[in-house]
Amino acid sequence: MYTPAAEGGGSVQVFMLNYCLGINTDWNMHLTHHNGWAKMNKRAFLLLVLIAVFFFSNNVNFANCFTTYKSALGFQAQLPQWDKAEMMRDSYHEFICAYSKTIYIKIYTLKNTNEDILHTLTWKIWDTDPNAHFIINKKSDRGGIIVTSYRSTGVALHRIKIIQNANNIFIIECSAPEQIFYKYEIYFNKVFQTFSVI
Repeated sequence: MYTPAAEGGGSVQVFMLNYCLGINTDWNMHLTHHNGWAKMNKRAFLLLVLIAVFFFSNNVNFANCFTTYKSALGFQAQLPQWDKAEMMRDSYHEFICAYSKTIYIKIYTLKNTNEDILHTLTWKIWDTDPNAHFIINKKSDRGGIIVTSYRSTGVALHRIKIIQNANNIFIIECSAPEQIFYKYEIYFNKVFQTFSVI
């Protein structure tokens, strides 16, 4: 006696019955799997859009955090929008851009007397903090670079760049507590990169 199952017809009927009743057949599982992937892909796409918007807004905010400062003493640089002050000392001019008492950017301007300013500054640092540790102390054609860690009054990193021309010496000092220095490094790098004598 012939039956549909003998040639696979029964399996087709069972499949159609299961499909109509909503029973989870392989086909239905495939559809569910496909829909699941579609939902996941949609979520992933939305997540990527949110990340892109976040980074774009951060970059815009970061760009807006800087202003170009031009000094009458002959230099300019892009500085963060922190509190700023200027004062005249005995033999030099001091400009400070401070986020707090321990996080700041200072620019000193003094007359060029053709002394070895790197050597003089090194001794002044040791005089201020006998426990200071010099990470970098390097002379360059235009001045020098010092990176030091002050330890007497709490561990703080100081990055100093010296720029000399025929008339003046400019000393850029960036400082922050050692543990959080990297958080403000982007501001410090910006100052070093954009500083110029005018």
